[in-house]
Amino acid sequence: MGIFDSIRPQGGYPHIHSSFVVFARLAQGLGTIPFRVDIRFAASGQFVAGSLVQHLVFPDRDTIVNMAVTMKGVSFPQPGIFLVELLLDNQWVADTTVELK
Repeated sequence: MGIFDSIRPQGGYPHIHSSFVVFARLAQGLGTIPFRVDIRFAASGQFVAGSLVQHLVFPDRDTIVNMAVTMKGVSFPQPGIFLVELLLDNQWVADTTVELK
């Protein structure tokens, strides 16, 4: 449990990370909005993994909605920086990075 921004695999590559949770707090939405999380190799934009499409429900623009997605069995092909991207209604909203060392 905890927050991290890097992973130090003990073995070689590809590194399969058994599971981790992507979390975000969102506001200013309205209605039911589809979302997904994508992971890409930052240097090339290569798609590495993605969640299934799920839905967030914003009852009004003032409500803060917590989003949590468990990513299981993500295979990181090489060391480097990876983008963890949040897309709402198929539009990029935010990202953060995780570095594999």
